[in-house]
Amino acid sequence: MLAVSIRESVAVEHRRAALGEELSWRLDVAAQSVEYAATYHARVPVPGACDEDYLDRWLNVSEDLSVLAGPRFRALDPDMPFVGIVGASRPITATDLPALRRLATDHFRLFSPRYLCLWAGHPAGAWAGTGADMRLLAGRLYDLRQRNVPAALEAHALTDVSFYEDYCALYARHHKLRPAHRTQARPQPVEDLEQLIAAGTAWSVHLDGQPAGIIAARPGVAGGCRGAEVVELALDPHFCGHGYGQHLSTLLAQHVPEPADQFLIGTIHIDNQPAYRAALTAGRIDIGGEITTPV
Repeated sequence: MLAVSIRESVAVEHRRAALGEELSWRLDVAAQSVEYAATYHARVPVPGACDEDYLDRWLNVSEDLSVLAGPRFRALDPDMPFVGIVGASRPITATDLPALRRLATDHFRLFSPRYLCLWAGHPAGAWAGTGADMRLLAGRLYDLRQRNVPAALEAHALTDVSFYEDYCALYARHHKLRPAHRTQARPQPVEDLEQLIAAGTAWSVHLDGQPAGIIAARPGVAGGCRGAEVVELALDPHFCGHGYGQHLSTLLAQHVPEPADQFLIGTIHIDNQPAYRAALTAGRIDIGGEITTPV
C-alpha cells in the first residue's frame, strides 16, 4: 500500500512524462546507437559477437505482448551474462515467463544467458520460482529532510578526485569482509565522479571529523518518480554496525538541490541487506524491482 501511495501522490501526467523519459534512452540510444553498442562491446567482449548484437531490440512474445530486450552482464562480468527486459507493450505477468525464457535462449543464444531479468512492481519473491535483484527505493525529499542526523555526521562538498584511491580502498575492505558485495555494489568510474563534482552533487561524509564515506546523486527519473537519483551512498566498514548507514539517505536528501516535492530514488541489490535495511529505516520505500528467472 505504501508503494501505491507514492505513485498516487505523483500527478498522472507527471508520472507519464517521467516514464517516457526513462524509456526514451532505451529507445533512442540502447536500441539504436551503434556508438553505444561499440562501447558496450569493447567493455564486455563476447567471442563471435559484433557491435550490433549488443543493441536492445523489440521482440514478439505472443499475439498481445512484445518486449524490448537486450544482452546484459552482471557487474560487467563477461562470465555472468543475462537478458534484460526494459520495456513491454503491456504489463508482464507470471504466466508470461515460460515464453520469455524461450525468447531469451532463442534470440540471445550467442551470449549464453544464465537468466532473464525484468521489472515488476511486485514484492521480491511474489512470483513462484523467481528470484530478485535490484530493488528501487524512493522517498519524498520533504519527508526525508525532516529526519534528524547525528551531529557528529557531516557532509562536505568534494572539489576534486584526490580521494579516489581511498574510495576504491573503502570498497576493497567491503569486498574482503563480504565477497558477495563485489557483484552487488562497486566503485563508480573516476570520470563519473568528476562530472558529479563539477555539478556540485558529490560530498565526502565525515564522522567526528574523520573521513567516513561518500554520498552523491544526479537528477533522474525512475519508476515514474522524478528527483535526485542516488549514485553513491558509501560508508567505510570501519564505521558500520553503529546505525550510521540509515542516516546517509537523510544526509543526501538534505544536500541535493531538487525541490521538496520530488524524490530521492535509487536501486539497491536485495542481497545487500545492510544497505537495503538502512534505506528502509531512513524512510525510503520499496516500490518495485527486478525479477529474475533461470533460462
